[in-house]
Formats: sequence, C-alpha cells, structure tokens
Amino acid sequence: MDQGNNVPYTHMDTHNLSPSSNSLFAEHVTIMNVPCVTWDATIDTVIANQAKAWAASRTNFGRNCDQNMDPKTMRRLMSRRIESKRSRLRKKVYMASLEVKAKEIEDEIVYNLRPQIESEQDQKTSLLSEKETIIHRINNLEKELLHKTGN
Repeated sequence: MDQGNNVPYTHMDTHNLSPSSNSLFAEHVTIMNVPCVTWDATIDTVIANQAKAWAASRTNFGRNCDQNMDPKTMRRLMSRRIESKRSRLRKKVYMASLEVKAKEIEDEIVYNLRPQIESEQDQKTSLLSEKETIIHRINNLEKELLHKTGN
C-alpha cells in the first residue's frame, strides 16, 4: 500500500507493461470507441492506466467500497473489477475481429461466385432458347405428320 495517499496499489501496478500478445490495432480502437489507445497500447496498459487514475483520484471505487475498507479487500475488489473490464475488452476485440472475418469471407464468396453465377445464367438462357426451338420444331413435325396421315 502507498503510504502517501492511503490508496492500495493494484496488482496491475507491479506488472511489466511491455506489449503482450493481446496488442490492439488502430482498427479495433475505432470499432470499440476506446479513447487514448495508440498503436503500441495493449489491453493491460489501458486498464493499468485506468486503475492508476482511479487510485490517484482518491474517489470511492464503487457502491460497496469506502476509504476505511481493509486494504486487502480493496485490492481484491479492484483486482476483480480490473479483470472484469479486461475480459469485457477482450470480448469486444474478439467480436470485432469475428465481424471483420465474416465480412471478408462474405466478400470473398461474392467475388469468387459472381463469374460462376453469370456463366450459369447465360447457360440457362441458352438452354431455354434451345428448348423453345425444339418445342417449335416438334410442333411443326406433328403438324406435318397430321397432314400426311390425315389427308
């Protein structure tokens, strides 16, 4: 616990804040509307900075928390909240990446199938025309046969 302001450190304060495997990219920041996140920011650094801001402001950390609370309990409470926030942020990043992948796959399907669809439509038109020609020819042959046998 920091003796200067009577606010406990969180486990985030002691972690190495170097970029990790959960780095955010600019497009994710735009999708999620997360402010103050740069190219090199990670989920850990964003949440750690928020935790430090909470500790520095000396405000009430929530409904069930007061300044006279046991430091261990307060540290545990903050740790849980930070982990929950990190989890929600990871979920948003994951969902955004799934949406991007789905859109890419959809575009790829449309791009790859368009020529095949056009070819199939041309073939259908050709076959329908051929069918009409054959039906017309059959009708003419039947009429000729009736004239030869009937007269």
